[in-house]
Amino acid sequence: MKIVYLDLDGVCSNFIKSCIVANNLDYYDTIYRWEKDFKGVFSAFEVFGIDNSLFWKNIESQGEEFWSDMEVYSWFYELYNELSKVGRVIFLTKPSNSPLSHSGKIKWLQKRFDKNFKDYIFTPHKELLANKNSYLVDDCPNNIKKFNDAGGNGILFPQFWNSKIDIEDKVSYILDKISN
Repeated sequence: MKIVYLDLDGVCSNFIKSCIVANNLDYYDTIYRWEKDFKGVFSAFEVFGIDNSLFWKNIESQGEEFWSDMEVYSWFYELYNELSKVGRVIFLTKPSNSPLSHSGKIKWLQKRFDKNFKDYIFTPHKELLANKNSYLVDDCPNNIKKFNDAGGNGILFPQFWNSKIDIEDKVSYILDKISN
């Protein structure tokens, strides 16, 4: 049986939009500049032109709601439902250093499913779950590399901040990669 580990931030929820708002930047201007001048650059704080510690301080100042109220991407339910036909889907997400990240992410999942939902794992070490029957769908190239190096099947989720910039039908792309 296939296990599909599905990242939350940047794959299911619009982490970037929430980061832009938390760092008091204009959303449309920032996205325009990112896509024009920083296409393929993963590091948001680099694009924003701020220090990494300030970037995270601004996020943490938003509290648990930063994580629990994050916007759902339009493809989320289709992606989840289609992946559920392929194997067992477990949300695999890296929490920030704030405990509010944990509780906020749980609430985000419970809003989309129910209060008893438990198909999630929080760890900064996603590669520890890698094996020949496991797949990681993640927008972070480094996570994919580590997962593949550990013997798993990592699939980079298409976003303008990674090398899969020009793939429009994200769900079909992921399903094609998993079924091959």
